[in-house]
Amino acid sequence: MAVIPVVLFHAHLGTSGGFVGVDVFFVISGYLITSLLLAELKGGSLDLPAFWERRIRRIFPALAVVTLASLATGWFLLLPTDYKELGESVSSLTVFCSNVFFWLHTNYFDGAAESKPLLHTWSLAVEEQFYLLFPLILLGLNRLRRGMAATAIAIICLGSFAISVDGVSHHPRVAFYLLPFRAWELSIGALMAGLPRRLFLPAWLRECLSATGLVSILYALFFYDAETPFPGFAALAPCVGTALFIYSNTGSLTTTGKLLSWRLFVFVGLISYSLYLWHWPVLVFANYWALEPPSLLHRIGLVGLSVIFAFLSYRYVETPFRRRSVFPDRVGIYRFACISMAALLLLGSAIGMLKGVGSRMPDTVIKYSDAQFDFEPVYTSELSLQDARAGRFLPMGSKQPGDPLDLLVWGDSHTKAVLPALDAMCRQHSLRAVAAAHSETPPLLDYVPDGIYSLRSEAPAVGEAIVAFVRANHIRNVLLAARWKGYRAGTSLTFHTAFVKTIAALRESGAKVWVMEEVPNFPLDVPKSLASAALFRHDPEKLNLPLASYRAQLVDQEREFLQVVGPGVVLLEPSTCLVRNSVAPVCLDGVPLYRDIHHLTTHGAMLLQPMFETMLSR
Repeated sequence: MAVIPVVLFHAHLGTSGGFVGVDVFFVISGYLITSLLLAELKGGSLDLPAFWERRIRRIFPALAVVTLASLATGWFLLLPTDYKELGESVSSLTVFCSNVFFWLHTNYFDGAAESKPLLHTWSLAVEEQFYLLFPLILLGLNRLRRGMAATAIAIICLGSFAISVDGVSHHPRVAFYLLPFRAWELSIGALMAGLPRRLFLPAWLRECLSATGLVSILYALFFYDAETPFPGFAALAPCVGTALFIYSNTGSLTTTGKLLSWRLFVFVGLISYSLYLWHWPVLVFANYWALEPPSLLHRIGLVGLSVIFAFLSYRYVETPFRRRSVFPDRVGIYRFACISMAALLLLGSAIGMLKGVGSRMPDTVIKYSDAQFDFEPVYTSELSLQDARAGRFLPMGSKQPGDPLDLLVWGDSHTKAVLPALDAMCRQHSLRAVAAAHSETPPLLDYVPDGIYSLRSEAPAVGEAIVAFVRANHIRNVLLAARWKGYRAGTSLTFHTAFVKTIAALRESGAKVWVMEEVPNFPLDVPKSLASAALFRHDPEKLNLPLASYRAQLVDQEREFLQVVGPGVVLLEPSTCLVRNSVAPVCLDGVPLYRDIHHLTTHGAMLLQPMFETMLSR
């Protein structure tokens, strides 16, 4: 129930909430480790070096093999940027901090996460931090006052849960990755370990508790998805469900307990750690250069391959170390761990410092891949509520700061992408302009976006401040640009209400409103797809987007925009500049026009100058 849902979730095989398998495992781990530690304390002493030796034998050998295999495979397959990040993640992994690394670099549910072979080790880092700290806490509490441990763990559990709930709302990535926000899940298992082993509950009640626990886990597996705010309150179902299942099956098995005791499930349990380690790198590397989503048969085959690797790893790596066939004495295993960790740390650091060793790849592949960095940092700053209220916007054009403003550009990251072209055109026409942009935040009034990088609850106040600025400074023109379909343009009453209100407020402020349609969105990352075409000698023109497909992307938003077009409201169409011979090309003259799926490169933005010329000359 811990590993199978995670594997199926990562392979897109039917468990939309399979990621909660990690939470199930956290509860199991808290229960198991605390049970072992309490048994030692009851015996009179707690041998920490022996405890950590067992953890090293359990975790490190298989992890080291998977890490080395990932580095070796990545040498041949990964682009320099991704290989550099792989090296950096290896360095963080060896010092038990990969969860911190991925918190700083990756949203677990982003598409970009599928290019990171060791992303799944974030949960191992949480476990390792728990293994280091919890025995010390338990030992200290036991020496301070016997019987105090349960109260302290309960306090830790409640405090961790409280900050987890708050973190999901205000700092979701922090809450997802870091131990303080996950400690309550481990603590639930620890509290279960402290309860009496002999149960004095009626059989029918144990059956009900066990079934309720299993149903709670299954509910999360099939009814949660990547949009579920997590962990926080949502993690209660799998965690409490796991605790109920464990407790009700203590001593003797219930009917549902016997169900999970089938030999097939027991076998999966035996290889579960290796299966967890191997499945994600297998999926990442197998699909890294794919130009279309893998088929069902392909995904099932990769899961089968992961099971084979997991069995071999369990048989020839895990088992010899755990049975002391390899490094039987404590000094030997500690020496092995230290030398291996130092070697991996140095290797990962070297790959990071060498920027992924770009010399591994042909120059053309590197040129296409580097398009992801084709943007001007000066245009990427994020507008804050304080900036908006103070009128501190990104300046553009050639006039002096005291001169009247001719144009305000308002939008999200798509706006940032086109600013180089607008800035150049404003300078050419001797116009003064400012830009107000924040990622995943549309240029709308009374609209609260839910993007992880968005302004969220501050967005309505920012919108009011921008309109007030337009009114106070008598700005004659306002350009609205965004990835409109990301906010359900043309399909949502919420969007429609906010859009109509925004247009009306700007017109009442005396501004002429220009609305720019969305640029083409491609099904796959453009720089990576072009690099793949160069590496495997495919025709890059096959990546171009047919005009009909682009027009289909615009149907809903055009329906929305045409309702407000009229006196003082003008629609700008990027297709006039970005479509050639009935296709939207991904590159021109060997230069990529997009730096990901839908953001223009600086070179691509400059192609929009004729469209902006039409606007500015009027």
